[in-house]
Amino acid sequence: MAMKAGLHAVWGMYFACAELCQNCIWDDGGNVALVQMSGARVGNKAALAQAQTQRSRYDPIHISQFVDATEIDENGHLCNLCSRPSKGNYKPRSDCGNHSMDEWLQNPLDAFKPVVEFLRSGSSSLPATNGYCELNLQKYCADSIYNKDFLFQAKSQTNPDIYDFVYCKHNGYLKPEILALQHDFEGTVAKSDEYCSSDRLLSYGWNSTMSAATILARYFDGVYPPTEDDSFFMAAMTCAMGSAGCDMAFCAYTFCDKGNGTYGVYDECEGWDSEKGMPMSHAQP
Repeated sequence: MAMKAGLHAVWGMYFACAELCQNCIWDDGGNVALVQMSGARVGNKAALAQAQTQRSRYDPIHISQFVDATEIDENGHLCNLCSRPSKGNYKPRSDCGNHSMDEWLQNPLDAFKPVVEFLRSGSSSLPATNGYCELNLQKYCADSIYNKDFLFQAKSQTNPDIYDFVYCKHNGYLKPEILALQHDFEGTVAKSDEYCSSDRLLSYGWNSTMSAATILARYFDGVYPPTEDDSFFMAAMTCAMGSAGCDMAFCAYTFCDKGNGTYGVYDECEGWDSEKGMPMSHAQP
């Protein structure tokens, strides 16, 4: 109950922040300084405006699903999609959540900071990090990257549904070139970089303005199953967060397309194996 109360406090902060920005001062770059909270912090105008105008349209089912997938991590931070595989010699990260949702209550504009700014290469003194880790959102992707095995996420997610299948299909993640990479971490990194660099995904501003607020607003206001545009936006989100590779591997490992809008998951697909994943015979043409 405390965790759910914390999440509802975050939603309250989120909408209050949007209300405050009726009186914000904008700079020429479309950024806002909320001097009432912290003059040194900036947020994205488009994200704030979207939160303000769409807050009444959020689907309570989406919010409920998000809350159900959120827990408290070992550092006391809210963590969304933080599960891990039941088998395998994996080591989850324990240094994430530095800008998690509970932290937004103290630093509200972290929610409106471009997510790509959380991306950092490793150094002798600091480990590499990304939006997945810093925000504790879809955290099992941060763990996938950390373990250099994108199937960490695929083996952690146990309740795939029609939303996931349609998202995978729209983005081409069921195609032969993706299925062939299920156990190829570096190959998937290269394929992710290629897709993230496409004009299609760059058009969503993942490498410039996309913030956690923008992402959550779009997700909570979305539909089931997602539209093609929703699917492309969410793929662009993964690029901003750090990699599209986790979702590529998840889709390839999990689903088989049975035609006419139907699909199978896991052992509903002939030849599927919990370790090897989906056989190439199920690749989407």
